[in-house]
Amino acid sequence: MHDQVRDHPRFREATILLARSALDLYSGNRLLNLLTNDRGRFIVALLVVAFAEGEEGLTARRLADACVATGLCSAGRARAMLHLMHWSGHVEKTGAGFRPTEKLMARHRERLRRVVPAFVAVLPGFEGARDAVEAPGFVESFVAAQARAFLAGRRVGEGLPAIVEIVDRNAGLLVLFALYLVDMGAEPGPLTVSGLARRFHVSRPHIDGLLKLAEERGLARRAADGVRPGPALREAVERIFSTVIAANAEFLAEAMARATTAASGPPRGVFPV
Repeated sequence: MHDQVRDHPRFREATILLARSALDLYSGNRLLNLLTNDRGRFIVALLVVAFAEGEEGLTARRLADACVATGLCSAGRARAMLHLMHWSGHVEKTGAGFRPTEKLMARHRERLRRVVPAFVAVLPGFEGARDAVEAPGFVESFVAAQARAFLAGRRVGEGLPAIVEIVDRNAGLLVLFALYLVDMGAEPGPLTVSGLARRFHVSRPHIDGLLKLAEERGLARRAADGVRPGPALREAVERIFSTVIAANAEFLAEAMARATTAASGPPRGVFPV
């Protein structure tokens, strides 16, 4: 399906929408950055919903065990993330465990409202997904499917060893997306180290380190007037997006099926994760 996605005439339109959505929806702060990177926070937000859907429910121990088993972060950091989510109103206590609140589900729903149109643009047969996002069960199903894929070992950047180290760092993927939008003429450039640091709530030395890696891999280049896209950037980012879109076809199908079932009346199902 990757080739079919990349050959679609609206593929680059979809990639620009996905990159811009990721940047617009990003909300980082220095406290959270001390606990885990932005990818880690995103995955934890998926696991929280997925585990709450399962029979065992969401507990601090279950989340910590999953984070350690997948190498996402340490048990202590996973527990700290969960307690921060509780403090911020994104999860609430339920006896011995936790469950996501509407505040967290609203964040997931807003993300899907932004990205589903990009998927629909290049995936035939999913035109109804735009409306299905608002249907009962859709968001829970989609998020649980994403979480299961992560637990099964599927990763952003799979097959692209040149970017793995960058993706695993705070703001790494976001910096690549910002450069990609400049490369596509969708945002003005060049970018600056100080601007990127402010935008993604990290230090200038951190951005310097990211850019050094990116330069070594041909993903960025420094010029007298700032930071510009490198010759290998477009291919790398578009391979990421083709992989993401192809994977999301599976998640969309599952979520649309659940939304249809929920609309017909049967009780809410349970996802084994």
